[in-house]
Amino acid sequence: MKKAKSSVATHRASMERRGFVRVEVSVRRGDVEPPTVSLKALLASAPLDPPLDGIDLARSPDLGRDVAR
Repeated sequence: MKKAKSSVATHRASMERRGFVRVEVSVRRGDVEPPTVSLKALLASAPLDPPLDGIDLARSPDLGRDVAR
């Protein structure tokens, strides 16, 4: 029996056929970018000068619509 390729192996083979190669990059820990933050946190950390002055970043919880069962 032939063993099925994993989805990762299939993806990598597809990328290789398209001319892409995998590379590994090593960097010092201090050069690594900080972890990603949410858009809300990013906006909240922005200066409160005119660009974001007066924009309310709080929102009420949206429970969505009722779904008939």
